Amino acid sequence: PDTTGVFNTSISIPVRTTNLTGLNVVSGSLDILYSQPDFADIQIDTANSLLAAIATPIVNLTVPGIIRISFAGSSALSGEGVLFWIKCKLSNTAGGGSSLTFQNTFLNGDLLPIVQSGRVTYPAPPSIAINPNNGQLICGDSLHLEVNGTNAKPPFVWTVSDPDLAIIDGN
Repeated sequence: PDTTGVFNTSISIPVRTTNLTGLNVVSGSLDILYSQPDFADIQIDTANSLLAAIATPIVNLTVPGIIRISFAGSSALSGEGVLFWIKCKLSNTAGGGSSLTFQNTFLNGDLLPIVQSGRVTYPAPPSIAINPNNGQLICGDSLHLEVNGTNAKPPFVWTVSDPDLAIIDGN
């Protein structure tokens, strides 16, 4: 299924499979294509997945925009659910998202599975401005500040670095 996230956070994207019981699947290889600026710090995680019972998969990330994965074990995979997890950081400052497209997918070297692509989406990070962005005050003066921006969601929390020099009221 499609996945949503938040810019600059790490997410776990499930790569799922239908029931493999009885198919005697002991190995596989696949390429996953993605939009390179959207993902950073990519890792493949097999914890709590069908691949947890076999050796750690071989992962190749040398080609930008392609995750190459190969796995092999001595026992056949069984069951359905999460085959493995793609862990990554959502890194495109423009937000948006990326399709995850499967290519060159084989099980046991010759079985061609039916694959379905997915999509990860996330909004652009907030962009805010404080107006005025500077000012000079003398004892007893006050200054009214406003926040403007895109994707910024109130309520905002105001603080001062030195409460002996200034206070913030609710107005």
